[in-house]
Amino acid sequence: SSNNGFIIENIIKTNDSFDWYELIDKESGLLRKTISETISNKCGNTEIEDLFFEVVNMRNRIIHGFRITSKSGEQVLATKTRKKDGNDQFEITNVNYNIKMHTLYQINMYSFSKVSSLR
Repeated sequence: SSNNGFIIENIIKTNDSFDWYELIDKESGLLRKTISETISNKCGNTEIEDLFFEVVNMRNRIIHGFRITSKSGEQVLATKTRKKDGNDQFEITNVNYNIKMHTLYQINMYSFSKVSSLR
């Protein structure tokens, strides 16, 4: 997915010893250790890592979405949190997903501009 490609590009910017071909074959969840060791380590916090996995979780919930009738009577796509997270049902909108992606992009670019000299 483009989420993975985006984060992999920045992993390699942080440490070019990683192989793009190997990383691109990994599922998002399998990138956590590498993100932690590279991006989070160089930035000194887990903000990018946490937001990336929040976006990944949102994407995964979209995959498991289902149709509901909204309060206004329209058919919309919805999903729910996992049982362990409360089974909360909510409508899926482009707005909430796009805001997270935009925030991830901005944080990533800002953080890398601050740490590029650490490489």
